[in-house]
Amino acid sequence: MTAPPAEPPVTAPPVTAPGAQPPAESQPPAPPPALRVAFAPGKVDAQVAGTVNVNLVLDNATGIFAAPMRIKFDPKVLRLTDVVRGNLMAADGQQVVFTKNIMNDAGEATVNLSRTPTAGGISGSGTLVTLVFQAVASGTTTVTIPQFAPRDAKLQTVLTASPEVVVTVK
Repeated sequence: MTAPPAEPPVTAPPVTAPGAQPPAESQPPAPPPALRVAFAPGKVDAQVAGTVNVNLVLDNATGIFAAPMRIKFDPKVLRLTDVVRGNLMAADGQQVVFTKNIMNDAGEATVNLSRTPTAGGISGSGTLVTLVFQAVASGTTTVTIPQFAPRDAKLQTVLTASPEVVVTVK
């Protein structure tokens, strides 16, 4: 009778210290921070006849070329007196086409920001526009941007969002 063939020895995988990370080159790069849009401040208290300024801010923008938007507000509580272009779209010194149409009776406004075709997109964080309201009556209302779709230089939408801010007038 012959002896069965010997099995190869079992070897365990190499042991690493608890919490040890593999070498850095084997880890994928961290994804860039996500594009965010928000009003600053996020909540506003005002007095009747007072001025209310809210900034529409983009964080972590990459290659933004155009930012069309439609703004909605309650005309019984607020009157939009101006929309002022922010610093983000022209942060590199390029020209920006800026148009606004304020319709206070309807409680809405449309705004278009776009860079010139040769400028390409802009990256970074900053203010797109500042909305300047006058408080006309007491109440609590929400200012929204129900249609907001910033686009890159290929005119592809890079974000769809509906930022809002609550305004309380006393």
